Amino acid sequence: ATKKVAAKAIKKVTKKPAKKSTPALSQWKQLISPLEDRVLLLKDEAQQITSGGLYIPEMAQVKPNTAQVVAVGPGKVDKKGKIKPLDVKVGDRVLLTQYAGTEFKFEGHELIMLREDEILGVQE
Repeated sequence: ATKKVAAKAIKKVTKKPAKKSTPALSQWKQLISPLEDRVLLLKDEAQQITSGGLYIPEMAQVKPNTAQVVAVGPGKVDKKGKIKPLDVKVGDRVLLTQYAGTEFKFEGHELIMLREDEILGVQE
């Protein structure tokens, strides 16, 4: 009887969490629209399993410093009143610092809203 209980406990621990359905990139702009030179990013998930197959506890997971651009603002208004468009576009993968922007959850997804100048680079 204890073997069955142990087997059920192991199955619960090793069961992969259900994936959240992520809205298409074109739908994010309709859900949340950034202002001026702000960019909305969808954070990459932390690695939960090592290459050897071991599970990493949530407290020990390293925060990823990459994200995907899901919405961009129209751009920053310069001194002459012209709008300067942003260098990043929807779909770009970007590199950012660990504490950049404002992190929040929206419909179960971890998002970051930040200004374009807080982005370190674009992955090609």
